[in-house]
Amino acid sequence: MADEQDRRDDQRDPIRARPLGSAPVPLSVLDLATVGSGVTAAEALRTTTELARLAERRGFQRFWVAEHHSMPGVASSSRR
Repeated sequence: MADEQDRRDDQRDPIRARPLGSAPVPLSVLDLATVGSGVTAAEALRTTTELARLAERRGFQRFWVAEHHSMPGVASSSRR
């Protein structure tokens, strides 16, 4: 499903669709894995996983997931 969406995005925006690898600074993605209204933690983490895969396909250097302590609206939170 995500691959099909990527193909549609590629057709609409050919410039952002293919990494050129010539950025002067390697780019990374930072995600918070938020749990919105009506969304489970599992769904939020699934979305984060899809985003990580897309970032990899687009040529980003790294994918980071933020950790925030004791925040119920963040799937990547720590219980400490």
